[in-house]
Amino acid sequence: DLKNWKLRDPITRYKKAMIDNKVFSEAEFLRIENEIISKIDADWEKASLEEFPNKDALHELVYE
Repeated sequence: DLKNWKLRDPITRYKKAMIDNKVFSEAEFLRIENEIISKIDADWEKASLEEFPNKDALHELVYE
């Protein structure tokens, strides 16, 4: 059941534990979350503007 899995979400549980134990405030979590979202958005935008790699590059920098 999805409801039960949402209750077990480790990120949500970690956030609650940190707030309950006064390690972080809700405002600090929102700031961190917004920072992460901004970083992901910027990196996504950068990646979407890059040229798609050549198929020969698939095997570069791969441990053999």
